Amino acid sequence: MRHRRLSNKFLTVVFFPIIILLLMFANFLIDQPSHQAFSQQKMMQTPTGLGFDVSEHQQTINWKEIDNSTYRFVIIRTGYGDAFTGAIDQYFYENIKQAKQQGLKVGVYHYSYAMNAQEAKQEAEFVLSILDGIQLDLPVYFDFEDPCHDTLSSNEMNKIANAFLTTIKDSHYTTGIYANSDRLSFLSSQLLDQHDIWIASYGKEPIYAGEIKLWQYTNQGKIAGISTDVDINYGYYPSL
Repeated sequence: MRHRRLSNKFLTVVFFPIIILLLMFANFLIDQPSHQAFSQQKMMQTPTGLGFDVSEHQQTINWKEIDNSTYRFVIIRTGYGDAFTGAIDQYFYENIKQAKQQGLKVGVYHYSYAMNAQEAKQEAEFVLSILDGIQLDLPVYFDFEDPCHDTLSSNEMNKIANAFLTTIKDSHYTTGIYANSDRLSFLSSQLLDQHDIWIASYGKEPIYAGEIKLWQYTNQGKIAGISTDVDINYGYYPSL
């Protein structure tokens, strides 16, 4: 039987929508987090020191009671947001002064609400104004955990994190990212490889495909000198 040749119009009507749908689906897959990479490989590192992180939520800390033979470092919150909509942590300057006097190694973190790269850059500039050249032993960590970011695509998250971290790094501070494994899975391996990773994971061990520098393993720690529960972290820096 002879087959009738299909017209160009028929091919366009039938196959063009199919091609568009396939391209949309491929783009959807590209923009999804690679959760498998974070669930199949357990972290196999040995801690080098123990530390904790604090903010104004811990209120006034009696730093002289902190046992610096047990706790080697502290990560202190600078504040949140940018200079226009955010604020400096009310205990930041006192905490960093007292922590240094107690002989602890010090790093900082900043809680982000940025919804695009420009806002992230403004947050980073706010951090730099807060630090104003203060010397740190550990990185400036980008705290990337707020629920406002849950609606963003992987591409948008990468742009936000990169804008903040690049601005900090250009001012000669070392940089890191704080998040749980789910949020980290939305970020590119190229970005993660360029910055220290501080993971929040409250199980027996964190599950992560790469190297980490800090592991926040509990948010219910008890430390003499601190009246509230406190986050406690294992550190993996050789200097600890």
